Amino acid sequence: MEETCLQQLLLLTSLLCCTTNQAHLTVSPSSSQMFQNKFVSLSCEEDDSSAGWTLRRNTTRQTRAECGDKWGKPAGSMCNLSLITTMDSGVYWCESREGSTSNSINITVTDGSVILQSPVLPVMEGDDVTLHCKTKTSNLPADFYKDGSLIGTEPAGHMTIHNVSKSNEGLYKCNSSSHGESPPSWITVTDKPTTTTPPHSTLPSHPTSPHHPDVSSSPSPPPFVLLYILPVCGLVLLVLLVLLVLLVRRCVRRKPPGQTQILGYQIQHVTPSLTVSPSNSQMFKGQFVSLSCGEDDSSAGWTLRRNTTRDTRAECGADWGEPAGSSCNISSTHTLDSGVYWCESREGATSNSINITVTGGSVILQSPVLPVMEGDDVTLHCKTKNSTFPAGFYKDGSLIRSEPAGHMTIHHVSKSDEGLYKCHISSHGESPPSWITVTGEEVKDIFNTYYVCMCR
Repeated sequence: MEETCLQQLLLLTSLLCCTTNQAHLTVSPSSSQMFQNKFVSLSCEEDDSSAGWTLRRNTTRQTRAECGDKWGKPAGSMCNLSLITTMDSGVYWCESREGSTSNSINITVTDGSVILQSPVLPVMEGDDVTLHCKTKTSNLPADFYKDGSLIGTEPAGHMTIHNVSKSNEGLYKCNSSSHGESPPSWITVTDKPTTTTPPHSTLPSHPTSPHHPDVSSSPSPPPFVLLYILPVCGLVLLVLLVLLVLLVRRCVRRKPPGQTQILGYQIQHVTPSLTVSPSNSQMFKGQFVSLSCGEDDSSAGWTLRRNTTRDTRAECGADWGEPAGSSCNISSTHTLDSGVYWCESREGATSNSINITVTGGSVILQSPVLPVMEGDDVTLHCKTKNSTFPAGFYKDGSLIRSEPAGHMTIHHVSKSDEGLYKCHISSHGESPPSWITVTGEEVKDIFNTYYVCMCR
């Protein structure tokens, strides 16, 4: 059976790729919630120059955005945000040039007056966890909630959960009667790691590899053995590198006439477009939702992925949604389904992204889930589950106007209309906020173009 050049190149590339140290993302201050206008620093603890670790994030406005590209300031293996805003809320992670990813961290930035200081990293089973309900200046008496239910009232404003277990995993928030409620944050509980070191054994003087069992009881190889092993490994890598170069040259020589090629590979372009039905950025809990990649190209292998407070780059069918061809259906939405969704190919090319907010409240703002073209008219609807009421509409926290019919039309939108919108019904409450994006003339994003490379 004849192998393609691409298959051979991929095989050699995988052989040449050495095992890189796994990066670990940390954040300072180490809290999942932060007040607006604070300084935040994120760091990939393993600064492996060969892996090329960079900080990326998904927010309501960006997907897989790299530090330095319209957000943050790179500093070696770190990324600093000098004055954070609510638009910096999202999921952050480290990623290598080869696509390896670290743990992810969810950060919520609020312009409110209360935050819940909770662990930003997973908590180990059996550990104690202390939650702090804080204002910008002090701690106040507070109520603590888990998954919407009151679990305790603490006069000092902090609560400790002793010997945490999987049952303590959930969505936490706090409320101060004099200042208001914090945003919710998910706390993850992980199993306690098991050790492979036998009882009463002597630990080696050098660290053992995390990828191999502890072999401290075995004698270490004599130095002269290493003198043979290291040159042999170097020779093998050199031979593989030469073969890789020869295969690339062979592909280039076999370029068919009249075809556009890069390194001997034929290029085809397939650009998917993610849509959602119903086409709203906000939904009530318990609704049916269907997401679809407009281009169902079986050779591309487009799949639906999402980032939420609980998971990063989670594929449809893996703990969420039900795949149906190029679509993914969620039969009954939950608040934990709030997040950023996109289509992704096997090669890592991505479609447009969509931000969906699922609320357990009684008011939503129906606004465009996709970017709006300059010059178009946009109508916003403030709705309850049953009917429409008079409502006030807000942009970036400021009241625009009140509408007795519960809907407002913005005529001939421009870039100045881009912003964070919400609405309020006096008898029912306030909707979550949603960002409305205004785009200019429609252009194809070459960075989201999918390339199918074949060398025949």
